[in-house]
Amino acid sequence: MYFWRINELKSRLASGAFTDHEAFPYLVGSSILVALIPAFPPDTKNIWDYVLVGWSVLLAVIGTLYVYRLNGGPAGTQFLHRFFAIGWVAMLRWAAAVVPLGILLDVFLDHPEHTGWQAAIYFAASEVILYERIGHHINDVARRAAAI
Repeated sequence: MYFWRINELKSRLASGAFTDHEAFPYLVGSSILVALIPAFPPDTKNIWDYVLVGWSVLLAVIGTLYVYRLNGGPAGTQFLHRFFAIGWVAMLRWAAAVVPLGILLDVFLDHPEHTGWQAAIYFAASEVILYERIGHHINDVARRAAAI
């Protein structure tokens, strides 16, 4: 299972040597993270929290369709392998950047009790970057696979 370095993962995915057995831990890891989300509810909710949830759901649909197209759409292959494996590594890299910057934003905003528009914009924009990065890597894998 890859956690940070993505080039070897992309090579394995492009060659078609990546198996269901290898993809399974990425699915399990993603499922665990999704299951943990309710364990960290905000103390208080306001309109920005609901805006962010709505944005995240909308972006999950649009972002997944975007990445699917970059994989070749209906003609693409191994989309789920690529999406879960690359998504896992991209998400870890994304979190390594987004969380510390989010903490700085929180400190800069003097630890607001409620989610403000600044935090909402920050997290909404950061989610777009996550899907862009996943799409970039999946497109690279799809192009390498087509060249083989």
